[in-house]
Amino acid sequence: MSSSLVSITTELMRFRSSASNPSELRKIVDFSCAYLKKIPGVEVLRYESLGKPSLVASFEKSKRPEVALVGHLDIVEVEKKHDLLLPCLRGRRLIGRGAADMRGGVAVFFEVMKYFSRFAKRPSLALMLSTDEEIGGYDGMGYLTKTQKYRPRIALIPDSGLAINSIVRGEKGALHIKVSARGLESHGAEPWDGENAIELLFDARDRMCELLAIENYPAGRRWIETINIGTIHGGTSVNKVPSHAEMKCDIRFTEKYTARTLLKLLQKNIPFCRIEQIMDAEVTAYDPKHPLRKLYKRVLEKEIGKMAKFVWEHGNSDGRFFTKGGTTVIVHSPTGGKIHDYNEWIGLKSQEQYLNILKAYIHEVGYPH
Repeated sequence: MSSSLVSITTELMRFRSSASNPSELRKIVDFSCAYLKKIPGVEVLRYESLGKPSLVASFEKSKRPEVALVGHLDIVEVEKKHDLLLPCLRGRRLIGRGAADMRGGVAVFFEVMKYFSRFAKRPSLALMLSTDEEIGGYDGMGYLTKTQKYRPRIALIPDSGLAINSIVRGEKGALHIKVSARGLESHGAEPWDGENAIELLFDARDRMCELLAIENYPAGRRWIETINIGTIHGGTSVNKVPSHAEMKCDIRFTEKYTARTLLKLLQKNIPFCRIEQIMDAEVTAYDPKHPLRKLYKRVLEKEIGKMAKFVWEHGNSDGRFFTKGGTTVIVHSPTGGKIHDYNEWIGLKSQEQYLNILKAYIHEVGYPH
């Protein structure tokens, strides 16, 4: 167990850097900049778009490095009652919000930069960190790739939360929507005189499931459409029929749809509610036969001593911003679980293995030919 890896992961996990906490977003970027500036040969540049800070640390002044280590410093919202549960070391696991997604991966990136700083000839390597991946990534990696024109040849992203022997071959698309319903107020004892807006949302959810052929989710991981109601609000009193309600839904979709066609399908077939898009991300595929991914798989298998596999992932990452510019994206991470839960965890042995994998792979591909 690397005490350095555990230490820096733990330090990063102490920041409550969610979208609703901009001061913590700045603090974790300040911390990361200060840490990286102490590494010999590393130059750190800070960026900001619409209040979302990001950074790029590298050994050379280039927006086209051979390899970019791509991560994010934000986490999903944390309930206050879970404050004291972050972080916790149990055996060979580090537990707490952000352990796997992705403070553990970012800590490995810091160690990779320190490792290569010791060489007289350093690789063409950059570390890119954002603070808005959990809410779409548009002002983080979207801004750095589209506006700042960063175009690495290879992007390594530890954003799967799968087992160490699994490399992502594709990610589902995501459509986040706000569904609003208008009903009619009445006394709670006389519901026939009103129209319940909350019940209209239930009807909308049932209709969405019907349209997407969702009945019951089968056990295990399946390449199917899914819907999650993340938040729901409505009503002002228990004894009054609510006239307004809204919910926010996270829909994950396969290659059957695009975000645009899916949104139009819902809007057309659920006319009794207003449906607005919050965020979208298209389905992204990563060819497992690409030479750079095949090489990564060989390096991985040598380190862990067993066969690796390419798998489909139900979440999505910032990888889609890089593929648009021709970057070869490799999504692979240390073993982790319970993502976005207060019992989220990362396996410490796999974290060390991931560090060794990145060192070996960058030695192979990090120097221009």
